[in-house]
Amino acid sequence: MFQNFKRILKFGWQNFYRSLGLSVVTIVIISLTLISISSLVIFKILSDNTLKAVQAKTDVYIDFDPNVTFEQANQLVSSLSEVPTIKEVKYISSEENLDNFLNTYGDNSLIAEAVQTLDNNPFKPSLMIKVDDIDHFPLILEELSQNKYAGILEIDDRDFTQTKTLINKISEYSQKINKAGIIISLIFILVAILVVFNAIQISIYSRHEEITIMRLVGASNQFIKGPFFIEGIFYSFFSLLILLIILYPLLVFVQPYIDNFFSEYATNLVTEVSNNFLLIFGVEFVVAILINILSASFAMRKYLRK
Repeated sequence: MFQNFKRILKFGWQNFYRSLGLSVVTIVIISLTLISISSLVIFKILSDNTLKAVQAKTDVYIDFDPNVTFEQANQLVSSLSEVPTIKEVKYISSEENLDNFLNTYGDNSLIAEAVQTLDNNPFKPSLMIKVDDIDHFPLILEELSQNKYAGILEIDDRDFTQTKTLINKISEYSQKINKAGIIISLIFILVAILVVFNAIQISIYSRHEEITIMRLVGASNQFIKGPFFIEGIFYSFFSLLILLIILYPLLVFVQPYIDNFFSEYATNLVTEVSNNFLLIFGVEFVVAILINILSASFAMRKYLRK
């Protein structure tokens, strides 16, 4: 058995090396397919991390009624903090709201001078709410807009509608990106299967005389298939190697553009890919091998019929 395996491995390498031109073309095609799939996976990682960052920094501020007492505000905060869908709820005083406003727009001299000319603090105390999932915001805001909170909170219908619309848009875009990513990934997987199948079929066709001779001298089906399976493993290995050589420099090149575009929501792609190295490249290598094995099996059926 060991000797047969050595022969199969030797014949597989010979098949790979003898048709070097066809092997190079096949590896390039598989590499391009893997790069396309990897790009989609990386885009999925980027979009997911960006949406998580947006969700983490998305919060709603609701003004308290000017006549509300500090005890009433704290009671509401304590009540809302027990809601499972709410990640964080906090009481923001009018002084804190003013400081936050000046920290954000303090560089604008006109705004700073306008605030200084006011005798009273124009900001009211407010309720800050954060959630783990932005899809929970509409239900929470609808609950807080009920009459029982009318004497405590001031929810302007216009502001409420704008906030709800913004949240719904973010959720809608998130769902569309996920659906589009799944559909495109399935298309590229289908293309990969067809490309690999055709490449192996061409390789088999170019050696059909050898296969016929091997059948005449009594070689088993497994012995005939073996070199093509090994050849497919070589295709997968070198294709994955090319993917690694191209992908990391490409990620380093595009990272500054991603940082500029997404700003505070940017994701370090090199770090993310490295953290998911085994998941991304291990799965792609296994899938490439399985595609080669299955494609070789189907392509050789007519040559192995007794």
